This record gives sequence, C-alpha cells and structure tokens, in this order.
Amino acid sequence: SYLVIYCKSYKTRPNQSFLGRDCIERFGQRTIQRINNDDDVICTTEYSRIVPLENGEIVVSLVNGRPGALNFSYSPVLREFTKATNIRLRFLRTNTLLGHLMGKALRDPTVTRRVSHRGLHRAPPYGFLGLQCDCQHNTCGVSCDQCCPGFNQLPWKPATTYSANECESCNCHRHSFDCYYDPEVEHRRESLDAHGHYRGGGVCLNCQHHTTGVNCERCIPTYYRSSGHSLESPLTCSPCDCRSQFTDGTCEDFTGRCFCKPNYTGDNCDFCASGFINFPDCYRDCSCDITTLIQTASLQTPTNGLVRGLCGCSGIGSLPEVCDASGRCLCKSEFSGPRCEQCRSGFHSYPNCQGAYRLPSSCLSAPPASTDTPAALVRPSHIIKM
Repeated sequence: SYLVIYCKSYKTRPNQSFLGRDCIERFGQRTIQRINNDDDVICTTEYSRIVPLENGEIVVSLVNGRPGALNFSYSPVLREFTKATNIRLRFLRTNTLLGHLMGKALRDPTVTRRVSHRGLHRAPPYGFLGLQCDCQHNTCGVSCDQCCPGFNQLPWKPATTYSANECESCNCHRHSFDCYYDPEVEHRRESLDAHGHYRGGGVCLNCQHHTTGVNCERCIPTYYRSSGHSLESPLTCSPCDCRSQFTDGTCEDFTGRCFCKPNYTGDNCDFCASGFINFPDCYRDCSCDITTLIQTASLQTPTNGLVRGLCGCSGIGSLPEVCDASGRCLCKSEFSGPRCEQCRSGFHSYPNCQGAYRLPSSCLSAPPASTDTPAALVRPSHIIKM
C-alpha cells in the first residue's frame, strides 16, 4: 500500500490519491468504482495484486477516467485539480506474500507532467531553471497567464480550441508603451482601441510629450494641439504663448488662442470684453440700461452694493445705495468721477479725500455731467434701494 500526495501550492491543503489493499482499513474511505466529479479524491485497489513480485509498474493518472478527460481545455475544475508544485510518494508496506518481512526498493520514479501554459505558448525551451513557457499572443508570465505591458486593451483570457484570445495592444498614439485594463472605462466606452473603435478598457500610463488622457489623446494644461503635426507625433503638443497677466495660461487647440480671464478678450487678452471698459481695469460700462442691471441683480440675493459692483463703482467712494436712475454711481460727498474713483474739487489725498470743509452727512452728491459743472445734489428719494 502507498499514498500519493501532491501539493497544489505551498499555501494550500494538498490533494491526496490513495492506493491500497484495504481502503476502509487504511484510509477510512471506500473504493470508488466510478469517478463522478473532476476533483474527486479516490482510493483504488487496482495495483494491489500479488504479482508481479518485482519490476512492477504503477501508473497514477489524475486525468484518465474523469468526466473532463476528453475535453481537458474546457474543464477548468480538472485543470485546477491537476496542477501541483510538489509530489510525494509514501510507501506504507508491500503486499506480496510475506511482504512485511521484506525490504522495499524504489526504482526509477518518474513524474510525467505538463506545463500549465494556458494554451498561449510554443514548445517550452530549456532555460536556466528548466522548462520555461515560450509565451505567444502577447502574453507574459511564468505560465503565460497575463498580458504583456502595453497589451491590456482587453482582459487576459486563456486560449481555447477555437480562439487564442490574443492580448491586444492599447492605443496610446505612440506617447506611451504601458497601460492597464479598467473595466469601468470599458463600460463607459471611453477607450479607443488600435482599430479606431471604442472597445475595451485600456488606460495608458505615463503619457509622454506633454499628453494626457485615456489614450494620451489630449494635451496637458498650458499646451495645445498643433495643427502642423499628427496626434502620433512627439511634437503634437506645443506650449501656449499666453504670458499676459489677463490670461489663465491655457489656450485653444489648433489655433493657440489664449483663454482670457473674466472681463477680457482678444487673441492676447489685451482688450476689455463686451460690456466692460477702461483696459486694463475692465470694469462694467455704466452707460448700460440701469433697468437691465437691476433685473440682473434681482435674480440674486438682494444685498447693498450689488448693482454698484455691476457698474464698477468704487467701493471706497460710492454710497451703498448704488446707482441712480440714470445708471451713474452715487458718490460720497468728498468723491467724484464716473466711478467715484477720485477726490472732489476742494478735497485731496485720495482715497482719504481730506478738505477744508465737508458737506453734512445728510446731503448726497451725484457725479457732475462734466468736470466744469458743479455737482448736483440728489434727494434721498431719487436713490434706488435694493
């Protein structure tokens, strides 16, 4: 009798295949006449005959007689059951006449094995450590069980009789040669494969040449797509020429036109946008219809100074009651100008605007029509309150 133990790995419980004259006596298990499952552990007395007395051959097959033996490639349970890292033969006693008095000898133990190559290899060559898989179809690993770097457009799958399930390259437009597979990207159809179809979930890693994106298809901020180079060119992304303080540093693809900060416009953001005046300050033009300003402001939470901000009135020199009926800023008594941004005649040291005399605080002044016309007093009832 003897016991065959083969370990699936160093970390898992070993499978056992029993051979003995009396399965019940030795191993507490009945002899199985028929194997019903690919991973059944069996006890057999097939090799327990008295003869031959010597030079007998015992064959232990982990495949033959099992349900998946005739279709091994499509029997994942049987493939997993037959994988092992170590095999141990434990001899208990001989079973020939007075075998318990005889010595035992082991001659030419041979383990016939196959390399677990997932069907993605050629004939394995001899390497420094013995047999090694010669992986094909863009697969890598000791057992060809993973896709090679740069070939993760689709998830790895074992080969079948009808398909090699070849690992496909990611489409990084030659700006990267490494990628990983993301099932969420495939679900959202965001990855472009090498054939120009949104299929698979390959995501490029470490995009070069100032590119970014799932397929390295976009330029990083402060760079733009050059119209003179293809997407695969190392020069496809050119730096934006947006050195003005009124740009946000980014620019439009193919034209290189700078994107401006709010209130500014122009190829170099060197003009005020429509509705704004006095570059480089670019405050809102107060010649606009005050009714429109008030309607715009009413859509927001009413607060003192809201329309004043829209008209570009000075926060220091204007009154909190904002604009008058003509849309002009309402200045404090010691300030003047379209935006109340200067001291009134007779006052000095803007923004403190000190003078020899001051109007009573109950008097409110409006900006004059011209610098030669004295300021006109405005009644409090003329002030539009929010």
